[in-house]
Amino acid sequence: MGSLKVCQKCAKRINVSNFISDLQECQICAGLLYNLENLARNLWSKAKNFEFQTFQTGTKLKKEVREIEKKFVKETTQSLRYQFNKEFNKIFKEISQKQIDYRDPDIFFLYDQAKGSFSLRAKPLYIYGRYRKLKRGLPQTHWDCKACQGKGCPKCNYTGKKYQESVEELIANPVLKFTKGEKAFLHGSGREDVDVRMLGNGRPFVLEVANPKIRNINLQELEKEINQKNKNKIEVLKLEFTEKSKIAFLKSAAFPKVYLVKVLAPKEIDCLKLKSVLKNLEAKIIFQKTPKRVVHRRPNLVRKRRIFKAELKSCSQKEALIEIEAESGLYIKELVNGDQGRTEPSLSKLTGIPLEVKELDVIEIKNGQNREFQT
Repeated sequence: MGSLKVCQKCAKRINVSNFISDLQECQICAGLLYNLENLARNLWSKAKNFEFQTFQTGTKLKKEVREIEKKFVKETTQSLRYQFNKEFNKIFKEISQKQIDYRDPDIFFLYDQAKGSFSLRAKPLYIYGRYRKLKRGLPQTHWDCKACQGKGCPKCNYTGKKYQESVEELIANPVLKFTKGEKAFLHGSGREDVDVRMLGNGRPFVLEVANPKIRNINLQELEKEINQKNKNKIEVLKLEFTEKSKIAFLKSAAFPKVYLVKVLAPKEIDCLKLKSVLKNLEAKIIFQKTPKRVVHRRPNLVRKRRIFKAELKSCSQKEALIEIEAESGLYIKELVNGDQGRTEPSLSKLTGIPLEVKELDVIEIKNGQNREFQT
């Protein structure tokens, strides 16, 4: 080992006979392995602010220590990182009366040897539910102001946001108050346009709370507070705790949806013809190229989607109200206006009148997956 200075514990670990008595002079641990109880007590004073039952510890070694270990420590020898974590976990468990979990701990402690301190990171908290969006002009998630890219400018009143509120923020703010988390992210099963309301049984979502200090919250009280604070804006339903895997399920799921569409025409609508056109669309497959309004941010491809039900609810002169049940992913606005031929067939083409959507609401999201069609 040449002139490498190591303490007794490190000497034993790397299988050398000579060791030094001045622990701080150890070129590998610098006395770290002899200060574990003080480190554990200091960490516990910080960790008390977090609600957790299980923990795990990691270690970030100094660069020079990593280089020494790479040069002198055999691959079969236990590393300093391993020994520190093992001994520290045992001591911290005794002090905190918490349990070690190597696979999925409630909180993770990372010791940075160069800084001589721990960072704490709690496992995210996942809350599942459904939301109803009761007003138009509200995006699902935060949008940066295009003019300043979120930095803040006169156009956005220095907020950095295109829209001052979002479904995500209206739900997240009370949740962060309850959990004392750092930030929250909404993962929805699809999304509605900014000008579209989400009514009926609501859209499934998972709210991911980053680094929560409090995990055991009363979801009934939380639901009540969200709904009271956001009356006539949004409403949440059936909140429950869930796991991360629920996000992947929601992203891959394809739930049929029911829409209520108010359409306008430049001239009087032939109501009988429109009713017949709608009836003939049932069980039909609609071919849609990605709409022009979103093609800049989505793949330009042709989608096949089936309409299950199309019913004329009311019709008078230049206005009609239509209820449509269709597969997830069907663009309803383009089904009506045709998007300059990018959607085939369309109501505008079939009726011979250039129809436009005045108002659009999602009134139900059904259970069950879409049937896939071969391309």
